[in-house]
Amino acid sequence: MHINLNNLNAQTFDGASVLFDPDLPTASSVLASLNCVAAQFALNPSEALAILAADLAYTLTAPEYAESSLIEEVARNLVQSWDSVVNQYQTNNGFSHSRVTTVQ
Repeated sequence: MHINLNNLNAQTFDGASVLFDPDLPTASSVLASLNCVAAQFALNPSEALAILAADLAYTLTAPEYAESSLIEEVARNLVQSWDSVVNQYQTNNGFSHSRVTTVQ
């Protein structure tokens, strides 16, 4: 699977980026959700939780969450970290999986 964040930052019909989640309206809410998933992953690691964490990390890269350069940097780092975990699961399961992480 190849994901290019430059394409994902395209806008939807209502002007929001496709990465923005209206159920998680602030960067803090995305980070809180990601923290809960990461805690569950620490207790019981699974590919499903790793994918969920990676998806939340990608969500955090939406322009709507770019409240500061720190948030943008943290989002990029989280994408790289969780992609690495997902890729490790995929590799260990015999699947060829890669994500293109071109976060700006």
